[in-house]
Amino acid sequence: MVNKSTPNEKPLTATPAYTISAEDTVSKLHVDPLQGLTDQTIKTRQQKWGANQVGGEEGVSWAKILLGTYHLSIDILCQTLTQRL
Repeated sequence: MVNKSTPNEKPLTATPAYTISAEDTVSKLHVDPLQGLTDQTIKTRQQKWGANQVGGEEGVSWAKILLGTYHLSIDILCQTLTQRL
């Protein structure tokens, strides 16, 4: 089931892309993965957010990705331990 409500104002890029599952991405973007977006929805989103382009040439260093993954793992571990106490 696809959520038909208006997408959140917070852009998805506020969260590192490698930490978001495909299911969460589809849900947060309010799109049916089998149907895609309508032409009107594309126009509306492009007017609001701009063209879908990758910015910058530098990219994200592997060290930042590794560090981010480490912090995410520690957070998950802490949450799990807290729930068991």
